[in-house]
Amino acid sequence: MKAQRPLLAGLLLTALLALTGCAGHTGDEHKAATPDTPAQTCAKLVGYWAEQALLHGKWAGLDWAQKGMSTAQAKIHDDIVRAARDEEQRHGTDAARKLIVRQAETRCAAENGATCCAEHAPSPTPAQATRPPGT
Repeated sequence: MKAQRPLLAGLLLTALLALTGCAGHTGDEHKAATPDTPAQTCAKLVGYWAEQALLHGKWAGLDWAQKGMSTAQAKIHDDIVRAARDEEQRHGTDAARKLIVRQAETRCAAENGATCCAEHAPSPTPAQATRPPGT
């Protein structure tokens, strides 16, 4: 029995290292993932919200800013949702979903992420709000 203890301890240690993730690491696993390009981020964002609109998702009614989109991305989104609804009528929901992915990728790439105009205009101060335009 004493002769089996080192073998048993070795097996136990190997199993423990495997379970804790300490065995076989080369260090490459800890490198940061390559971040998405602006076009990829745009396509994911616009595509997600366009699909939610198509499927009447719970949060589909949020405005463009609440969805985290720029005004340029919101324009792409609105165009894609219109096209997807037409596609759904003609060819079904699966075809509409595929159209959303294709168009989001194409339009976002063409506009390099469509990040224009992401900032809101500042709210006017009380003095600006009561001042006639141009003064």
